[in-house]
Amino acid sequence: MPWFAPAYPAFSPTAHPYLTIRPLAPQEAGPLQAVFQDLSARSRQLRYHTPLAALRPAMVRHLTDVDPSRHVALVAALGGRPVGIGRWLRDPFRPTEAELAVEIIDRWHGAGIGTAIAAEAARHASRAGVQTFVAHIDPVNSAARAWARALGATPNPDDPDQVRLAVSALAAGLPRHHPAA
Repeated sequence: MPWFAPAYPAFSPTAHPYLTIRPLAPQEAGPLQAVFQDLSARSRQLRYHTPLAALRPAMVRHLTDVDPSRHVALVAALGGRPVGIGRWLRDPFRPTEAELAVEIIDRWHGAGIGTAIAAEAARHASRAGVQTFVAHIDPVNSAARAWARALGATPNPDDPDQVRLAVSALAAGLPRHHPAA
């Protein structure tokens, strides 16, 4: 299943009244590890572009090295249980661009949670001056590619794994997560 939920724009707070989306605190590894453990081997491959049985300590440090000006990670939780992580990481050489990555546990694929967390990431990125998201999507991940196309993403002709997406389109066009988040 995809690491982007292809349910655009199906998410609604009514459908998921207990969904919260909040920023990951610096070095907060618990939610990251919980989501990773609930991903299937295929979802891990699609998200990390390599087969992983566990996150190495260096990866955990990198993925939890958050800073609102360059790297924001968001945790989606249902009833307090982490079900997804979304993040953007600014390109230091192109400050108006950032890489977008989303992972949702397999049980919740297609429910719109990935879309909701990506939209919240876009709102954070927009406030930080990011204009374009770049996403690396495995060529076999047809659901994520369809989701990105539906949002107006364009493929990079020089890199078949990469798509580009205007942050403003994602931030403005999608509903907000549950207001209690």
